[in-house]
Amino acid sequence: MKPFTTHRMQLKGLRDRGLIINNGSKAMRILEAENYYNVINGYKDLFLQRDPQRNPISPEKYNTGTKFQ
Repeated sequence: MKPFTTHRMQLKGLRDRGLIINNGSKAMRILEAENYYNVINGYKDLFLQRDPQRNPISPEKYNTGTKFQ
């Protein structure tokens, strides 16, 4: 099981992986209302950088220009 992280910590982790978050307070409200799994894990595969075999690179990084909105 993964350790508990606050919404602020979740947003920092997303930024560290290259996701652009212009409005942190709005993003935090979305995570509070919809939860991290539904918002991020449900769609992230579409936006991850991939290796030549089309597998997501490790550690995960978002494609350049990917925004939370």
